Amino acid sequence: MKKAAEAHERREAEARRLRMENDSLLTTDILKSLILKLDKGETPLEALARLGKGQAKQKKIPKWKLKKQKGGAEGMDVDQPEKAEDPEQKRIREAIAAITDAADKLLSRDRAEIYDEEREVLL
Repeated sequence: MKKAAEAHERREAEARRLRMENDSLLTTDILKSLILKLDKGETPLEALARLGKGQAKQKKIPKWKLKKQKGGAEGMDVDQPEKAEDPEQKRIREAIAAITDAADKLLSRDRAEIYDEEREVLL
């Protein structure tokens, strides 16, 4: 019982900290960050669709195929050099994260229709 109460207190403290952090941001600042990522006449949902379409999709290779390429169990594990990340893909991923973060914060502040409101309505 004591451990459960301590865990509950930790969760409550973390929730309070997050609420304080979110309350320190003004709604106008959140709207500004969202508006800067949208095109004219575009809703956040349309912006996410536009950005998602330009994002490169990673092809998943089945495990059996990877194993076959390695040479089976006899193959030695060798570290593969990481590919340099495309700056365009990084920009797209950051824009998607910024739009969803701002929309989520506004959604939690009783802006239920935030994903359907056009950029001009948000101004």
